[in-house]
Amino acid sequence: MNIRSRFILASMSLALASELSNEASADELKAAKVTQVIQDVRVLPSNASPRPAAVNDDVRGGTAVQTGVQSRSELTFKDQTITRLGEKTTFSVG
Repeated sequence: MNIRSRFILASMSLALASELSNEASADELKAAKVTQVIQDVRVLPSNASPRPAAVNDDVRGGTAVQTGVQSRSELTFKDQTITRLGEKTTFSVG
């Protein structure tokens, strides 16, 4: 195999690996766990009434987390991505 063929094969392998990695990452960002609740934080499920958030609550696609005045929260996704929410914020997952 010549150098040009090796380069093309390596480039194709890298592109495929990158695409598979991006797909996995997108899937990992469709659900999170509440890891911090300070003051007034609510979970807003799409098919139920809003309720106070608690540490370790699961937040899945179609659900939002809302913080009140002088409130904040933290969400941790499966891939260990952390999202911190400041006061008066609504964050939708998925």
